[in-house]
Amino acid sequence: LADNLKKEDALYRLFVDKQKSRRGFDKAFAQECLTLALDYRKAGDPDKYQTLYLLYFDYQKTRLGVDENVKHVVYVLADGLDELAHAYRESGRTKKTRALCLETVELTKSKIGPDHASTLELMQHVAYRLDVLGYADDAIPLCEEILNSRKRIDGRHHPKTLESMIDLGTAYRRARKLDMAVPILESALAESKKTLGVDSSQTLDALERLAGAYLEKNRPNEAIGLLELWLEGSRKHVEPNNWRFANSLRAIAADLLKYDKYAAAEPLLREFVALSGPSDESDATALLGIALLGQKKYAEAKPLLKQGFERLGKREIGMHPDERARLAEAMDLVARLYEAN
Repeated sequence: LADNLKKEDALYRLFVDKQKSRRGFDKAFAQECLTLALDYRKAGDPDKYQTLYLLYFDYQKTRLGVDENVKHVVYVLADGLDELAHAYRESGRTKKTRALCLETVELTKSKIGPDHASTLELMQHVAYRLDVLGYADDAIPLCEEILNSRKRIDGRHHPKTLESMIDLGTAYRRARKLDMAVPILESALAESKKTLGVDSSQTLDALERLAGAYLEKNRPNEAIGLLELWLEGSRKHVEPNNWRFANSLRAIAADLLKYDKYAAAEPLLREFVALSGPSDESDATALLGIALLGQKKYAEAKPLLKQGFERLGKREIGMHPDERARLAEAMDLVARLYEAN
């Protein structure tokens, strides 16, 4: 690969020059950019990888409104945004992801229309991406626009409309605007139960999101009641070792621990650890130790805390900032529990 890259460095300069002149910038050229970008990623050269992948992405944007297979073009753009978001996050350039996401949405709306099904799907994808990156305030207007379009196109009771309501409530929750989030999620849950049934995937999604909002509003008892319903319904649908279900168990348990609901968190963490197996590198073992410590089950808690925090310590250097924050929270909680006991 190193020998090939000596030759490819010349190609890299050629591609950048071509992009500036826009001569010969066609589908084959874009594909060559992608191939070379992936080579640079393997070689550990993030700058050239990002430059070339962005050339490929820019070409895909020119296909909007031209290519007959609109759905495929938008799918490629959504996938490209994920790829670039990951690359920019690793290089500490999340603001560039935000700008690129919003720019791509506006371009798509102008090329194929704001109410086109593929436009709405891309907007939903971008809202989620912005939400995850910490730009919930940018996600909220996108979610509001999607919900208004869904109501107008599909009707108030359509599953896609209800999904959009849940997304909007979640965006408000991430933005810490809980007074806005809770009533939206409550309405979405009530409407979903009535329209789709208590065990539908959207009802279960609304249960989980509303429970999280209740926890953040310091209403843990109400949250636990919803979580019990969510667990009962989810187990009817998920396949064994379903990673989404497992991750939800861990996230919910972590929230419960923040409100000293140690007994409620313990079975969720035990189930997560059992599903994840011995190779699990998350903080679940440490969290299970905390749940036991909070119930004064010291003998059982001690080895789990030791094992969990040693495992986390080994991978601390490569941790994402969100993981570091969660680790700090867990360590603070352990210190507080030891002092109290």
